[in-house]
Amino acid sequence: MNHLLESLINKAKKDPSPRVFFRICEEYRKSGDHQKVIEFGEQGLELEYDHVPTLLTVGKSYLHLEKFEEAMDFFKRALDKDPDNIRATHALAACLINTGRSDEAERYVNNLHILQPALEEEIKKEIESARNQDTLNEAEDEKSISLNPEAAELNKINPVSPTVEQQIVSTKERKLLKLNKFLSDIRRQISV
Repeated sequence: MNHLLESLINKAKKDPSPRVFFRICEEYRKSGDHQKVIEFGEQGLELEYDHVPTLLTVGKSYLHLEKFEEAMDFFKRALDKDPDNIRATHALAACLINTGRSDEAERYVNNLHILQPALEEEIKKEIESARNQDTLNEAEDEKSISLNPEAAELNKINPVSPTVEQQIVSTKERKLLKLNKFLSDIRRQISV
């Protein structure tokens, strides 16, 4: 544990404040310890339920751990406090896209034209791409079953064959890689 982190933890024990817990979260985030970010972030949020910087940091840690539902809770809380928060809006849209809720994501994206027009178009493209990929995957699954009568018969017995499972995993991996690239691009644009 580095000296700064140690002194912040001692300060939080003596005089707990949301800002000190947020600084602890940031130090753990820099080191990549997302479990500690969540642990200390939730302690800080007990002191100030709607501290937006902490909500965003904890939400990002859940997002990094691919716990999208938990991440969405924190991003929604941040938006309740600050409805124009671009980072919370983008992160929430990304979680919704990743959980297959493109229509709901679009609702949040529609507000972005006021906040930052260039990013709105980027996210809309990502939503459309996710929709197209889902449609394509469904069509491929139906095609593979209908082209092979033996496979169709096996699917009646065992609806999820190993090849379908592998396709599902592969599709999710592609979506996660694409989402990570998308989030990196957003972070880069927001920080400018």
